Amino acid sequence: MLLLDLALFSQHINARASSNETLAQFYADRFRDEAKVAFAAWMATRPFENPDAPAKPFVTNFYQPRLLAEAGLAETESERWGEAAGEAGRTGRSYVLVTVLLAVALFCEGTSSKFEKPWVCRATLALGMGALLFAITRLLMLPAQL
Repeated sequence: MLLLDLALFSQHINARASSNETLAQFYADRFRDEAKVAFAAWMATRPFENPDAPAKPFVTNFYQPRLLAEAGLAETESERWGEAAGEAGRTGRSYVLVTVLLAVALFCEGTSSKFEKPWVCRATLALGMGALLFAITRLLMLPAQL
C-alpha cells in the first residue's frame, strides 16, 4: 500500500511539475484515505513556497497507514503465541523425559533378576529406583491441564 501511495504521489508531483493540473488532480483523487490525510496536511505546510516544509508527506507524522498499525499489533500477538509455543514445547519435552525415565526404571527392574552376582542385582535395582524417584519428582513439577 505504501508503494501505491508513493507511486500516486510521484505521478501527482510529475503532473504538477508539467503544469498539468487536470492530471495532477486525477492522481490526487486516487490517493488512499491515509495518503489523502497526509497529503492535505503536507499541502497545508505550503511545500512549494515554504523551504522549511517537509520534502514529502511520507517522512513526517502526517502519514499513518492503518495496515502498518494492524501489522504491529499482529506482530505483538505473534510474539506472544511464539513464546507460548516455546513453553509448550519445553513442557512436552519434559513429559517425554519422564516417559524415558520410567522406561529405564522398568528396564532396570526387569533385568535385575537376570544377573548372577547379588551386588549387580542390587545396583541395577537401585538405579531403577533412582530413575523412578527422579521421574516421579519431575512429573510432580510439570504443569498439568485437566
